[in-house]
Amino acid sequence: MNKKHQSSIQKFALSTTTLLMGLSMALSHDAQAETAPSYVPKITNTATNTLAYGSTFNPLTGITATDTEDGNITSKVVVVSNNVNTKVAGTYTVVYQVTDSNNNTFKLTRTIVVSAPVVANTAPVFKFTATSALTVGNAFNPLTGVTATDVEDGDLTSKIVIVSNNVNTQVAGAYQVTYEVKDSKGTTARYIRNVSVSAVNNPPKIVSTGSNNLLVGATFNPLTGVTATDTEDGVITPKLVIVSNNVNTQVAGTYQVVYSVTDSKGNKANFTRNILVSGVNTAPKFASSASNNLTVGATFNPLTGVSATDAEDGNITAKIVVVSNNVNTQVAGTYQVVYKVTDSRGVSSTLTRNVLVSAPVAANNAPKITNTSSNTLTLNSVFNPLAGITAVDTEDGNITAKVVVVSNNVNTKVAGTYQVVYKVTDTKGSSYTLNRSVTVIPQTTLANTPPKITNTASNNLKLGATFNALTGVTATDAEDGNITAKIVVVSNTVNTKIAGTYQVVYKVTDAMGNSYTLTRNVLVSA
Repeated sequence: MNKKHQSSIQKFALSTTTLLMGLSMALSHDAQAETAPSYVPKITNTATNTLAYGSTFNPLTGITATDTEDGNITSKVVVVSNNVNTKVAGTYTVVYQVTDSNNNTFKLTRTIVVSAPVVANTAPVFKFTATSALTVGNAFNPLTGVTATDVEDGDLTSKIVIVSNNVNTQVAGAYQVTYEVKDSKGTTARYIRNVSVSAVNNPPKIVSTGSNNLLVGATFNPLTGVTATDTEDGVITPKLVIVSNNVNTQVAGTYQVVYSVTDSKGNKANFTRNILVSGVNTAPKFASSASNNLTVGATFNPLTGVSATDAEDGNITAKIVVVSNNVNTQVAGTYQVVYKVTDSRGVSSTLTRNVLVSAPVAANNAPKITNTSSNTLTLNSVFNPLAGITAVDTEDGNITAKVVVVSNNVNTKVAGTYQVVYKVTDTKGSSYTLNRSVTVIPQTTLANTPPKITNTASNNLKLGATFNALTGVTATDAEDGNITAKIVVVSNTVNTKIAGTYQVVYKVTDAMGNSYTLTRNVLVSA
């Protein structure tokens, strides 16, 4: 075949191919015109893309897929790749893919961020080593002795800022300094410091409420009942120092204990306490110089003319307590006043005084019987009903010899309360009768527990405050129960008009004569 013929055949074949392709395209176009369009599916994420350090991550949580033709095809979603590691902070990628029934495919690339772990941050803490109690004229630097530390940052003292400071050491008063410090994480700590400026620094005071009278063989602790207070520092009892103590309770004699205490300003106070150690303690004694015979309408004070002395304590008249008094000077009759006194070692004595109130007699005054003997006896003691009994008459003078014991049932072999009735008649026929109660007690009363005084009221008062020494003070006794009504204020120096430290001394005595004393220290401040 020559070249010209070959070329003609190739041109014919090309034309034929072109014609067939055009026909095919036309047919295809017609077919597409008759088929509905196919849509690409879609993947949607509703879950967060920011994860906490160490949290659990499921890449399919919150992932859905929909297709216009197929509807919900979430089950066909495939995780193509996922490099998320919640143990390491950083940015990660998850690739999803879904294909519908027409083989249309959609891919979604999701960026996940894992946050760095949150580290707990502790607030800074202030520490103060400088005193906040100043006196007028002192130098004051608010930063001296002040430090700040932080668990994470360490020492933050250099970052302390003084927010406010109104301290004026030239004028006495109460002031405040406000401090603030912030750590590297921005956590702030604030502290308000109260500073007091006092005009004068008062020296401390030492007070002893313990007994200074001991019996041979007694136990003695020199610090029992000893307290120390300071106007500025308050109670400083722990600072007490015993400078010297030569007390020997095995040998009777007079001894000394010397105490010392120093306040925060260096002011010192010394206190010397004299201790008496004796072999025997004698019971106190009563004496009455007042008349026991009154006329109707007379004025009667049961303490007038009544005194008490003690071999060891001396004059203890101020400690006399009127236990009972039924005297009525408006009605004629025979009455009784019962007195009691207790010495520093707790030994008590009782006096029963019979008082006769009689109608006035113009022509003749009735005689009087007086008893100066004790009405308290111990078992097996000797009792003479006439010992200490005297009788006088205004007209007849001393008529003691005419006293008659009308009745006497006293038995010193048996403990109990008895009566002796006396009678005396003057030359005019006027008579006087005295009923005397006598108590016989055991020689020892070990079964009786001493009473106790308790104070629940505050011992810190403000200037000008009202103060009632008995408010909040109660007394109880194991045998007698509540004996608050028997509390006696022995002394009270409190003056709420003047700042200072004062004392109130209370005393209470039970029915068996046991006494208890409480010394209360009261601080009056501005």
